[in-house]
Amino acid sequence: MKPQQKIAFLAVATAVALAPTFAYGAGRGFQGLSWGASEQTVKHQYAGQLKSRKCEKPWSEIAKVAKITCNGPYIERYEVAGIPFQLNFYMSEHTHTLTGVNLYYSTSHDSSANPDSKSWRDGYNRLYQALVMKYGQPRVPSQSLTKNATTASTATWSTQDTIIELTSMFSQSDSAEPSYGEYSISYSPISKTSSSRL
Repeated sequence: MKPQQKIAFLAVATAVALAPTFAYGAGRGFQGLSWGASEQTVKHQYAGQLKSRKCEKPWSEIAKVAKITCNGPYIERYEVAGIPFQLNFYMSEHTHTLTGVNLYYSTSHDSSANPDSKSWRDGYNRLYQALVMKYGQPRVPSQSLTKNATTASTATWSTQDTIIELTSMFSQSDSAEPSYGEYSISYSPISKTSSSRL
């Protein structure tokens, strides 16, 4: 596995593993789909667009740890702000209900992509502004960290029942290899059980 593929794998694995797997009440989740919606409801809303993930390593291992179905539904191309994301729906392995949503884009899945740091930052800013328009100012403002020609940025919003996190990672290449980058927007429910204890 190439270093860039390892980074992508770790980013997706972390996002999925940290997705809540606890009980929560129904609430607005993503595009009118409530947390706890059935897989049939997801299929009905996105009729004709959904595919089922292949249940193979390393995804099968991630799904097992996160306690989500391995072959859950996804949309191969879901464009936001000119970026062709893959839209993933995470379903509980026990109840087959919606526990999280993730929009994921990686240059390793886009043969036409070879961005520079400015165009990558512009993409992050477009996504950030779109989220500000929908949810207002973030709860955790945008933060960036650069180390060894790799820049990671993140910002977090919250609604009454959902946490929305925008993340970006860009690694500028100084060789014949193309630059590498990924964007992720994750939606996860806020635990009613946990919040009631605070």
